[in-house]
Amino acid sequence: MGITELISRPCVVKSITLSITADAHDVTLAYILLYDGTTTLMQVLDNGIPVYLESAATMMFPLAGLRIEDSLGIGVRADAGVTTKAEGITVLYQG
Repeated sequence: MGITELISRPCVVKSITLSITADAHDVTLAYILLYDGTTTLMQVLDNGIPVYLESAATMMFPLAGLRIEDSLGIGVRADAGVTTKAEGITVLYQG
């Protein structure tokens, strides 16, 4: 699993929407990880089994938003040996 940089400067994130897909039929859980540079900010459990449906996950950060000091990155983690990817990524942000 690697980090994919989405925004390469400081900003305030208001929401992120994405879908997770996987290449194996035995994956049961997929995790979305958000990064500020290389620092992990949070890990969110996706609400579906990505191999059977493209489940859209939306993370909203109301009011002050999620402040990014370096750069916004994303990663997806699943069971060992399963290739996953995030698709259809939309980020609403200021900055």
